[in-house]
Amino acid sequence: MKTCQAISNDGHALPWILFGDINHTASNFDAKSVEASPTSSGVSRGNSAQIGSFSAGTPGGPGYSLDVGQLLSLSGDESSTFDLMIQFGETSIYSHMFRKFQKTRGHFINNDNINRSNGIGEHGLWGSSASPRGGYYAAFCAVNGKCARGGHDFWTFSTNGRYPVKAVNVICGFSLSSSWKECSSGDNAKRMRYYIRFNPVVDTKLFPMVGSGSCLDALSRKFTTLSRGGCETLQQCQEACNFFPESECRGFNFRDEDPCGICELNMDASFQGSLSGWSLDIPDDAGSGPVDSSRPSTDATGSSVCHRRLPRIHNLTNFSANLGERQV
Repeated sequence: MKTCQAISNDGHALPWILFGDINHTASNFDAKSVEASPTSSGVSRGNSAQIGSFSAGTPGGPGYSLDVGQLLSLSGDESSTFDLMIQFGETSIYSHMFRKFQKTRGHFINNDNINRSNGIGEHGLWGSSASPRGGYYAAFCAVNGKCARGGHDFWTFSTNGRYPVKAVNVICGFSLSSSWKECSSGDNAKRMRYYIRFNPVVDTKLFPMVGSGSCLDALSRKFTTLSRGGCETLQQCQEACNFFPESECRGFNFRDEDPCGICELNMDASFQGSLSGWSLDIPDDAGSGPVDSSRPSTDATGSSVCHRRLPRIHNLTNFSANLGERQV
């Protein structure tokens, strides 16, 4: 499955993943959009549905939704958090994000209070209803009340945890009673794009050190590497490798420098994907299979350390992030 990615410009190792694109609060989707989706992880009623809980349309234009439930295995365990970002506008965009939303019983969307009238999360929301980010909830206008009757499918950052009713409740962009609230910058074209990014809690014991230098496979071959030019921490390197299935990221080379390090992911020769902001370097005879050993480097700048990736003890089915990349 291919995803559309955007580079994180705040130093985060993982990319933003586009999961929604609208230019109207009600006309981009209908009941058939949900019915045609191969998966659905949210709630829909009639022509009103929770964008990001079903798959429809094509990335790059309005009327796109990706069921983020398919991405859960990339996001870490139930204790791992996630970030959300909205881009407002067409070509000159205004972006706003909030970090570290808590999952609800392992899911991104919280529908615990969806049938509770006049309560926080009445239309569903992202993350916990008990911990708004900076005073804002990531609240839907969908599936209940006026939002359902009007066929609305959107969400936004709203101080009203029930649903984004008025312009005064939202940062900018769409709300139920306002066609558009002006953003502080950007072209203010009526378009909102939704992105998610993960903060997986990684078991560091799954990445033991092998030795100094570059990682090698059982035939003493170097692996294809995926890197972005430095300034990663060891934790970020582990998170980036963990983002891929075990059969794709076999481990990593890490060189610790002040104030941050250089990370090279060791990708199996069969890897055909990409990671936004990271560059692929393919040797003539690329390694495959688990990391077997390491070879010290003669580079005068210092030697990296090879870390092997161990299989998970429990049976976790990885989402095969054959992460084809498209910028929008």
